[in-house]
Amino acid sequence: MRGSATSRRRRILVIDHDLGLVELLRGLLIDEGYQPLTGLVLDAVAGLPAGERPELIILDVQFSQLGPDAALLARLNGDAALALIPLLLTATDDKLLSRTAASLGRPRTAWIAKPFDLDALLREVELLLAGPP
Repeated sequence: MRGSATSRRRRILVIDHDLGLVELLRGLLIDEGYQPLTGLVLDAVAGLPAGERPELIILDVQFSQLGPDAALLARLNGDAALALIPLLLTATDDKLLSRTAASLGRPRTAWIAKPFDLDALLREVELLLAGPP
């Protein structure tokens, strides 16, 4: 179990339109010693006390054929509580991911294109969680 190096389970919020993928990631994260959060939306996260917020957000940015939800992305940077949480962006379009990450201008943002290798996803999770707060 890679995520069990610490005694406290790290909280990871998974937001994706594909409920099957959410469940797959939930099981994987549990197996790796993380505490996945799958029933929250960003508005709920911003209102949580600091000790209960996720330490990483895995976010599908390709909600429609038109690309990422501009209001959602603005919310990620516009809310001080959310701006501190590292992001792992996912989508099927690698160029869209690159542009979205660059437009956010957040230092603790990575992306991985779908379909992704689960070990590669876990490496990105570990790198983002190991970075400076």
